[in-house]
Amino acid sequence: MEEYPLGVMMRVICNHLETQANNLLCKHDLTLPQMLILNYLVTHPNKDISQKELETRFHLKHSTISGLLQRLEKKKMILRFNSSSDGRLKFIEPTDKAKKMYENLKDFMKEQDTKMISICSEEEIESLNRILMKLTDNCLLSKTMHHD
Repeated sequence: MEEYPLGVMMRVICNHLETQANNLLCKHDLTLPQMLILNYLVTHPNKDISQKELETRFHLKHSTISGLLQRLEKKKMILRFNSSSDGRLKFIEPTDKAKKMYENLKDFMKEQDTKMISICSEEEIESLNRILMKLTDNCLLSKTMHHD
C-alpha cells in the first residue's frame, strides 16, 4: 500500500466527510459549517453564546462567522438578541426550526462517525482520539503563537 503524507491523508478524510454531509444538508438548504454552528448552539441551550465565542470555538474569522450567522438568520434558524448587561454584545440562540432540524440530522452525523471508524478496534479508536487531540492542540497552539 502506498504511503501518503499526513496532510494529504487528512485532507482526503476531510473532503470525504464534507461531501457526505453536504450531500444530505443541501436537501435542507444548509451547509456543513452552518450545521456545525447549529449543533453547537442546540447542544449548549443554557449558555449565552456570542459571535465572538463562535469565532473562538470554530477558529474562524469574524467575517466568516458573521456571514454564516447572517445566512442562518435569513433561514430563520437563529435569533440574535442584545445582552442585558452590555448593549454592544449580541447573543445567538437557535430557533425551534433549528432545533427540529438538528434532531432530524444528529443521527446521520453520528452514523457517519460510526461508519468511518467501524474498521477500527476500540484500542485503535482510543489511540486515534488521543493523536487527533494532540494534533488539534498543536495546531491551535501554533495558530496562537503566530497571532501574538
